[in-house]
Amino acid sequence: MVVTTRTLTWMGIIITLISAVTLGIIVLNAPPTPPLIALFIGYLGLTTFGLFTTGHALIQHLRGRTQPHGILRRSAIAGITVIILVVLQYQGLLVLPLSLVILLMAIVIEITIYLYLRRRAQVTTSSSASRGSTSHTVSSHTRKGPKKRTKS
Repeated sequence: MVVTTRTLTWMGIIITLISAVTLGIIVLNAPPTPPLIALFIGYLGLTTFGLFTTGHALIQHLRGRTQPHGILRRSAIAGITVIILVVLQYQGLLVLPLSLVILLMAIVIEITIYLYLRRRAQVTTSSSASRGSTSHTVSSHTRKGPKKRTKS
């Protein structure tokens, strides 16, 4: 199965719906005990992942791009960031400077991964191009054999 932006859009919608319904059931029917609060925070991160996947894949699809480059990675970073922020808020430790530092760390992580993958693609492309060019030049030359010595 080929994963396209359309596939990721539908996957994000399904993940979002399932996790949002589960969140509603947890909030409406269960008392706030620590295991259920942890489950709530996990499903909140999963809902964020699904929403980011849906939104980003839909935007890429509307732009006419069919290959999903980095959609799942960005969505996972957003979901993990939301989980960290919610846990800190639940503990009473979240203040504005700390939340800004966490958001900046998420941005730096995304930029670092993007640059690493871009660099790796350039190295791979240049090494395959140089391998192809050397094999082409070696195969295009004809060998004439050993040189004959002349008497001097």
